[in-house]
Amino acid sequence: RLGEHEEARREADKALQFSSNRAQATIYASVTAAVAGDTTRALSLAKEAERLFRTGRYFQPLHLARAYAELGDAGQAFAFLDEALTARDTIFPTLTVYQSFDSLRQDPRYARLLNRAAIQYPS
Repeated sequence: RLGEHEEARREADKALQFSSNRAQATIYASVTAAVAGDTTRALSLAKEAERLFRTGRYFQPLHLARAYAELGDAGQAFAFLDEALTARDTIFPTLTVYQSFDSLRQDPRYARLLNRAAIQYPS
């Protein structure tokens, strides 16, 4: 439900506390915090998720790209989108429907990325 950031944050905090997949819960909490406008928390959680990802805790890199896109860090977002494409992330084609990536759609790197992935997206 749109606009229910506090409830989403509470649920993300529960996931962090109880999830058996710490990396996945961390990235979801980061995206939730970013959407809610809590950039300090979102960035801290994104950095933690990135550290977990780099040390072998797997989750789909597209989600880390979402967190960075929501934070306004296009460079990091594109780096993880590229990583998602290279890894053949199974949810990569969904990037055309996530609102998190709206801020990237006018960037020439977005069209190049879709072209490399052979995904058509109307501009």
